[in-house]
Amino acid sequence: MRGYYPSAIPDRDTDQETLARDALALVEALGAGESVIIGHDWGASAAYGAAALSLQRVKKLIVIGIPHPAALKPSPRKIWNVRHVVAYKLPSAPKRFARNDFAALPAVYRRWAPTWVPKYEESNAVRASFSHPESLNAAFGYYRKLSPRLPAWLKTGIAVPTVVFAGLDRRAAHMFGNEYIVEEVRGGHFMHREHPEAFAERLLTHL
Repeated sequence: MRGYYPSAIPDRDTDQETLARDALALVEALGAGESVIIGHDWGASAAYGAAALSLQRVKKLIVIGIPHPAALKPSPRKIWNVRHVVAYKLPSAPKRFARNDFAALPAVYRRWAPTWVPKYEESNAVRASFSHPESLNAAFGYYRKLSPRLPAWLKTGIAVPTVVFAGLDRRAAHMFGNEYIVEEVRGGHFMHREHPEAFAERLLTHL
């Protein structure tokens, strides 16, 4: 994704439409007439957006950890679960996150994947990427640009088959509606990193 080192740093914060069009541009650059788009977290947002913008390019979605934004109905509990979005919008958020060699990073893992203890090389790769200040600021730019008001193009129904992977260790595992196939697997928000072999086995059944 743009902004994440070593990808190029954008000249402005990246919005959801730009992210979605980046996914479609990648499909086109690969010379594929149509695609199965697999995305996690912001990648899932890109996948939902790509399907909404171009049904001709997308034949199936497989999204990990994130429901379609239009399917979420606000409630006190759901707002509390995404309180980090508000904190990450603050101008000081990147510098706070980087303090003391990214001391805040383990708390992210504990919150979203409570049974996972990443190996040193796993978390160190994240630190290495975010050690570039411009990259870290660009990563937080996704949150700064995120709006609770969905654009009209993203409110349209997703017409292609969609599979949502939800980690059983995550509190939001049962927030998804019936309009998607839901695969509940071991792990939390980072289930594909926590249990890669088991996740890949389930994933391949949908390809």
